[in-house]
Amino acid sequence: MKTAAVICELNPPHSGHAYLFRRIREQIGFDTAIIAIMGGSYMQRGDVAVCDAYARARMALSIGANLVLELPFPYSMCTAQRYADAGVAIANALGCVDYLCFGSESGDIEQLTRISLACSGEAVSRRIEEMRSINRYRSFSFAELRTMALAQELNPIDAEAAKRPNNILAIEYLNALRTQSSTITPFTVTRRGAYHADTFTADGFPSASAIRKLISEQKFNEISKHLTKEATALLAKEVETGHCPADLNRLSAAVITKLSATSQDAPLTAEIDASLARRLRAALKEAATLQELITLTKAKHYTDAHIRRALLFAYFGVTSSDIREVPAFTRLLAADSIGCERLKIIKKTAWIPILTKTADFRTLPTEAARRQAEFAAFAESVYYQTLPKPQSAADVFRKTPFVRK
Repeated sequence: MKTAAVICELNPPHSGHAYLFRRIREQIGFDTAIIAIMGGSYMQRGDVAVCDAYARARMALSIGANLVLELPFPYSMCTAQRYADAGVAIANALGCVDYLCFGSESGDIEQLTRISLACSGEAVSRRIEEMRSINRYRSFSFAELRTMALAQELNPIDAEAAKRPNNILAIEYLNALRTQSSTITPFTVTRRGAYHADTFTADGFPSASAIRKLISEQKFNEISKHLTKEATALLAKEVETGHCPADLNRLSAAVITKLSATSQDAPLTAEIDASLARRLRAALKEAATLQELITLTKAKHYTDAHIRRALLFAYFGVTSSDIREVPAFTRLLAADSIGCERLKIIKKTAWIPILTKTADFRTLPTEAARRQAEFAAFAESVYYQTLPKPQSAADVFRKTPFVRK
């Protein structure tokens, strides 16, 4: 039996993810065990997950995952490079993963490898620095400069491919596998469906954004077309009990109050440079909600996702050194019978602790690991304040993995 790891958000798990899992088994072997290394409560786009990690992990089993482990905060909310580095570090640390699988617009592992090698090479870096020294390029983003550098170093087709959102992550996965000297084999599936759009494509594959919009509107008849019966029922129950959908704006008062009190003398945190810090200080004087704060802070070279990440990192005090650290633990969220068998093997091969409940962080062997896990637990407790029916911090420590025998 082969083991494949998928670094993912599953926010929420839907038919597009089910297609990825199905293709993995068709190509690698129908008995392949799939481990989802899933972001917890905070997502890459600087937002909270639509429902908590345990609910989404249980849904993941219904679409073909066998074992769901957590990519913890703050790594789950990082940009592509740090997100990929952390996810690959966990996959490596399990000690038994054969394949790292991911979707991409390219679907061509040779093209993605070629771009990955070029992006990390001296020639592209030198071209980018040269362009940055020329006045007419100073307003260009790093992504735009890299595209132009790749067009010169490789070809326009590869340069255009490097701009696609899933290809960007794929390239970072390949970089991480190489820099970490991993023995895991990369494997890609051509992505189908929409990306961060509120509509559905002709082939019926949704974006997670479109599903989240349907959840907010409680259109479960529509949702059921794109989720399994079990996942739809779980979502309906989460909504009924006030545990879904989470909304970042419910943290407006807490975030604005804290940042207003600390913005003058606080050190720069992850994602915040001196320019963005100045814009934030000015915006904090006017904004009454997080959305207003984002709008007032906006500039051409700062995306909404960048600003949301920056605000949350500042609120939690996440520094650049924090996100450069290697994850010191992961957390078990859900498993089926195959996942349980795989977990027995992992416990013999892994060099990373796997927590079965949040409170277990106190048993971690090093102070650095305990600090990471306690930090993640605090962020988790804050997440539960973004739900329609907020939950106490103590509830975080009562959560247990879902196991289907």
